[in-house]
Amino acid sequence: MAEALDSTGRAVLLSAITTIIGFISLALTPMKPIQTVGYSLAMGIVVVYVMTMIMVPNLTMMLDLKKPSHPPPKAFVAAVSVPINWTKLTLSLFLVAMLISAGYSRPNVEENVDLLEMAPEGVGAVDKMKTYSTEFEAGQPGFLLIDADVSASPEIFNTNFDGNDPYSKLVGIEELEGKCNQVNQTTAVSIVFLMKAIAVGVDLDGDPINEPIQDNEFVPDQIKELSAIIFDREVSGNGSFWWSLAALDQQPSGGTESQNFLINVFYNSLTLEMRNLFISEDYKQSLIYIDMPFMDVKSTENAVSQIDNYAQQDTGGVGVTSSKLIGVASVTIEVNNLVVGSQWTSLLFALLFTVFTLGLVFRDIRYAILTTIPVAFTVFMQWLVMDQGSVSLSLVTVMIGSILVGVGVDFSIHIANRVKELGGSIDAIRIACASTGMSLTEAVTVTIAGMFCAYYIPIPAIAPFIDVIIILLILAAISALILLPAIYSLLVKANISLTGGSGTMAKAAGLRRTLTREQGDIMDATLVMDSQDVW
Repeated sequence: MAEALDSTGRAVLLSAITTIIGFISLALTPMKPIQTVGYSLAMGIVVVYVMTMIMVPNLTMMLDLKKPSHPPPKAFVAAVSVPINWTKLTLSLFLVAMLISAGYSRPNVEENVDLLEMAPEGVGAVDKMKTYSTEFEAGQPGFLLIDADVSASPEIFNTNFDGNDPYSKLVGIEELEGKCNQVNQTTAVSIVFLMKAIAVGVDLDGDPINEPIQDNEFVPDQIKELSAIIFDREVSGNGSFWWSLAALDQQPSGGTESQNFLINVFYNSLTLEMRNLFISEDYKQSLIYIDMPFMDVKSTENAVSQIDNYAQQDTGGVGVTSSKLIGVASVTIEVNNLVVGSQWTSLLFALLFTVFTLGLVFRDIRYAILTTIPVAFTVFMQWLVMDQGSVSLSLVTVMIGSILVGVGVDFSIHIANRVKELGGSIDAIRIACASTGMSLTEAVTVTIAGMFCAYYIPIPAIAPFIDVIIILLILAAISALILLPAIYSLLVKANISLTGGSGTMAKAAGLRRTLTREQGDIMDATLVMDSQDVW
């Protein structure tokens, strides 16, 4: 047990540290849900490591568990012989696969977020939202904030109403609303929409009412114009407030005062709550409501881009300015951009800090980099796996890279630690990989079995994530058993030492069990190559 804790225990500690590094890198993302996942997984590994180191040795001794020793399975011996005997060919195949993934498959992986796919299935509210989104083309509400003074005077005879012309501002708002409605699957509604929906008129022939007004010489022209617009119709209900305002605009005198009066009448015909939905209390700002169905982020981004383009265009030079679209669609796009950016930040941190940690423990930065190469290969292969499986980059799949660094580096650490203990020769590489291969296979099998439980989570976005993780875990084990020995063998065949020191030489010579601490100086002396240093 003491030997196991001294040898395998060190590798387990390294695995725990590097796994924590991979998971804690998720905390660097600017999104709280992913940060929570990172902290939770990292603390989980701490608990697992402590419980393992306390319970496994005790349970092993209490239950007197003994695993019979046996030579490595022939399949692993044969598999390890391939990278050792055909080193350059093996490295070439891995390099080609990595280039295909990074060069060809990576551009094909869509950086796409679909919010409804991240919602659980079978929930009434979610199902109704999907129905609402499909049938009513709605679900992602947004707003355009319009800066324009649309206040109107109640004084029909006030010809000096601050020079304000609310109708021209409303025309600008209508123009922007109409452009937004041209965007595919988009609905825009403003205060002008209400003006078009509410009719102005009476339920009888308007001529008897209009004629006395028009014939009376004492009635001001403004009243006559307004009366002609409202009452000079044969059929009721075919004239809205907006139609009346447009007709007044065609009058020779312009009809500005009458328009102001009619607009003021319209404002006061609305309830306060309804009016405040579209216009601020001081009438200086108004809203255009934009709604669109739940779509993937690429379709959403296309629609938002068109709306923002219309919002920034000149609306006739009447003092109407608009903000860019704000709301659910805009937030979805920003989340997607954060997903892409945070992936590289967390992944780079995980890789660099893993190399740094291994360098401190192995006391050899070159050996640490070599040990991390299979993990980097596995991370590069995620694009090929996602491309072949038509899996897009989302809030869930963005964590794949960091999780792979945390979990996949364990395989390489156990082999690297074993190779270092055995002296770093070709035989050491063969023995370490063949003997450790069975344990890694068992570890991968158990991990995959645990991942299978996630398929029962009723969230559509989870299944593709599990598929990719399982495939990449298998690739991580293969790269540790094939790629890592190929790298080590290439260096050994080139007479580049993997590791050294008296401790390593003693272990390689089988002296470890026969020497005590007091004999350490003698051991060092007998293993020094220079006779002068011995004396």
